[in-house]
Parts: sequence; C-alpha cells; structure tokens
Amino acid sequence: MDHVIQKTTDSFEKPERRSRPGRPAAFDRDEVVAGAIELFWRNGYDGTPLDAISTELGISRSTLYASFGGKDGLWASANDAYLTNVETVIVEPLLTGAGGLSDIDAFLERVGEVVLSDHFPAGCLVINASADTGDKTILNRYVEMFRRALTTALERAANHGELDPNSIESTAAMLVTHVIGLNIAAKAGLNPDLIQQSIDALRRSLRSPIPKAK
Repeated sequence: MDHVIQKTTDSFEKPERRSRPGRPAAFDRDEVVAGAIELFWRNGYDGTPLDAISTELGISRSTLYASFGGKDGLWASANDAYLTNVETVIVEPLLTGAGGLSDIDAFLERVGEVVLSDHFPAGCLVINASADTGDKTILNRYVEMFRRALTTALERAANHGELDPNSIESTAAMLVTHVIGLNIAAKAGLNPDLIQQSIDALRRSLRSPIPKAK
C-alpha cells in the first residue's frame, strides 16, 4: 500500500525551490506547474487569486502572464500535468497488465489509497475543477482515459473467463462512475470507512457468477 502512495506522492510533489547566493532564483516551469497542481487542487480555481499564485509559487505576475498567459493558462497546464500523473501512476497499469480482474482489483486499490490518503487534498483536481468552473472538457478527457483503460483490462478478464463479454461496456461505465463518486465522497468529507466499504463491495460485485448461455 505504502509504495503506491509514495509513487503517487513523488509524481505530484512540489520540488524544493533552490537558488544560488547573490543571484535571483531561476524560473522553473515544471516546478511552478507542480506547485499549481497542489494549489488549485486544495483551493479550486475561484479560491486561488493571483496574489496567492504569486506568493505561494514565488513568481511575479509578469512572469505568470509571460510564461502561461495568465491564471487560465496556468490552470490548464496544471490540469494537463495532473492528468499525465494520473495516467502514469493509476491508468497505465490497466493498459499494460496481463491480468484481468486482478488488474481491476489493483486499480481500485490504487484509487482507494489516493482518495483516502492524507498526502493529497480531498477529491480529484479534475472532478473538483469541473464542479468549480462548469467546464466539462477536462472531465470528458479524464472519463475517456479511464473508460478506455478499464475496457482494455475488462476485455482481458473476459478472455480469461472471469467476466461476461456482453457486460464489458456497462461494467467499464460503472467503474468510471464509481471512481468519480469516490472522489466526490472524499471531497465532501464522507467517513473513510464508508468509502473503503464501497470499494470492497464493488470488487466483490465484479466476481458475480457469469450467466450460463441458454
């Protein structure tokens, strides 16, 4: 469990800012984007004013506009980087794995560990962002990324005789919806035990007996 949290923490962690004595701190775009992920994830778009961006990320407004085109550009860069991190840590194993339901189990474990971890702000940056701004573009990208990867793993499960092939599409939709719901529940402050029970029940439901052909 800890290795998943640590790997994900490493992906999202804001690097330490370093500067040389007697010289101004060099601008590091990746460092600023990493810091913006945490800032927007914690406070949301509307809850992150320009003054907070300048103060917490250590960049001037002129640098913000010159490098990102302003707050909106930094917001877009933070969401892009966040999705890349999610894809690498949580989604990629679904696409490259050799198992079926075992890979789905591992996926749900990774999701649960991140959702229930104290290392990150509550919820998911993308889902929070969609609710915050009303823009569904990044959410649609997030949903499609998960749907595609889950479908790939579920197809392997069907090939292994673990899942009814006719249920692949609906099961992928159920899993994506469940992941979104878990993040909303975490953001709302739902009891972590209830969230874990929900994950466990979902994992059991995937192993329901496959209907026999008539």
